[in-house]
Amino acid sequence: MKDTSRKQNERAIWDQLAQSYDSKVMGTYAKAYDLTQQAILEEVKPGSRVLEVGCGTGIVSLAIAPHAGEVIGVDLSPRMIQQAKFKAREVNLQNLSFQEADAYELPFDDESFDLVLLTNLLHVVAEPDRALKESRRVLRAGGTLAAVTDCLAERAPVRIWPQLLMLRAMKLIGKLKYINFFRKSSLRKLLSANGILVHKEAVFHQAPMNFYQAGSKEG
Repeated sequence: MKDTSRKQNERAIWDQLAQSYDSKVMGTYAKAYDLTQQAILEEVKPGSRVLEVGCGTGIVSLAIAPHAGEVIGVDLSPRMIQQAKFKAREVNLQNLSFQEADAYELPFDDESFDLVLLTNLLHVVAEPDRALKESRRVLRAGGTLAAVTDCLAERAPVRIWPQLLMLRAMKLIGKLKYINFFRKSSLRKLLSANGILVHKEAVFHQAPMNFYQAGSKEG
């Protein structure tokens, strides 16, 4: 029952935002998404099998699919997946697919992907550690995990304090029940604790800070 409630809470807001997500997010984060795609493409090889966990409307998966062997995007929100599938049909890429799936119970075998992406996911899930463990499970030994995460606890200019206060208020009243206020240091510890040896870091948006990490699976 607890997990059912968690799924409902995680899914609800993203179902509501799916139709307008691209237009809203690109108004502020277009450059961050462009930098994200460029960074991830450095990790993609022509034959790479790639999984994006929390793919949303497929912005990143669509961008990297022409350069990979296979790309699968999964998201808990059926409406986000619906939007991603609609966009995928327009470009007709045979190596790209989207499906509804829970980040905590991925429907894939152990060590079945060369690259796993957690794009703007860890700060909006109930249990980021659990999601990361499951992503590591499906990543092959020596494969790469790349995460882009908002660090909402990092120092920010006064002009965005109202935005951060609004996020805390939304969490308090349950409108955005699962949101995590990370620092860069806490994300480093999280990836390290889950056997990911980080070899690249970058900041793609300053305020709120959008933090990129890429690392290899140890062991």
